[in-house]
Amino acid sequence: MSAIDVCHVVDTPVGAYLHYAASLANALARRSDMGRIEIAAVWEPGPRAGAREHERRLLDPRVGLHVLVPAAGARPRRAAVALARLAHLFGTRSRTAQVVHVHSATGNDALDLALLACLRATGVRAVRTVHELTAAERVAAAPASAERLARRQLRACRAWIAHDAATAERVARLAGDRGSVHVIPHGHYLVFRDAMPPDQSLAPIERAEPVALFLGVKRNKGIEVFLDALARLRARGVALRGRVVGQVNPGDEDLVARIGALPHVELAAGYVANDELWRVHRDADLVALPYLRGTTSGAVQLAFAFERPVVVSDLGCFRGVVADGENGLVTPAGDAEALARALERLAGDPALRRRLAAAGLRSARAPERDWERIAEQTRAVYAGALGRA
Repeated sequence: MSAIDVCHVVDTPVGAYLHYAASLANALARRSDMGRIEIAAVWEPGPRAGAREHERRLLDPRVGLHVLVPAAGARPRRAAVALARLAHLFGTRSRTAQVVHVHSATGNDALDLALLACLRATGVRAVRTVHELTAAERVAAAPASAERLARRQLRACRAWIAHDAATAERVARLAGDRGSVHVIPHGHYLVFRDAMPPDQSLAPIERAEPVALFLGVKRNKGIEVFLDALARLRARGVALRGRVVGQVNPGDEDLVARIGALPHVELAAGYVANDELWRVHRDADLVALPYLRGTTSGAVQLAFAFERPVVVSDLGCFRGVVADGENGLVTPAGDAEALARALERLAGDPALRRRLAAAGLRSARAPERDWERIAEQTRAVYAGALGRA
């Protein structure tokens, strides 16, 4: 059985897509039937450039991390550097990548089209994990132009991976009869729990008002629904505070003022280092994930790893992970009143919070969430895309 080289492509060298790609790449690097494993981040996130070294600690020493577009310099030079590095990593100057595994759109149409052109020019087999079809839907429903670009990107690939059946069906419709769609669950994020100092505890903290955590200032995550639900609960006299932690998504800056207008909601905006994730979850009693759109469940895996109960919306990416009343609560997407009732239920019932949290941790430790198993399934997708076992 011949070894397969792979280059994973993410948008930036920090954050959620890198976390997924790093976990998968590490597991692939431990396999004897895999060759060279690389991660290529398309663009440097400017002020957060220093975070890249912090994120490198996630990686197995056998996994390389490259940034294709530098943060500084004139635009023509940056474009030339990006294209040269794309060409090198994707096989025109070496055989580094027999498979290119794309994990995200970059949010820059020109760069996305350049990536598409490189894939076509090199003939390298491309596989796409659809964590998100378009960057545009992070702010609002994707416009028709973004959908067209997503369709072109999908059709440049030989195979696709989705985390749930509903997303797989959507991908199949957009991609057409050009390959195969595989459903592979999202892996656990216990690695972040393992980074917690040994003298610290995740035991719930006794407080007069429980805290509901919301990660990231992003419209597609349903933050406006979350704020509406908290306002309703405050009007009813329910003791529950909100805490919004994470980066402000470009295009959603107006939400900062709305958060600031609510005295019972705290905002800690900015990049959260990996070794601080345990503290963010420890200081909360539950995690709210009322997403309006989405095709991935990484934030649920974080909450499960840190033993915090979740309230999620009824999207396909959550329905296969969270069973209502068993390891979390499920509410209709966009329904602020239903979310408020679920939050009130958890806020007033510490025993329920503990039961759901324990069940969530068991879910994270389930065999189908194990990265070694996911790497085996993913390696089979690569082999199929290359036309060999």
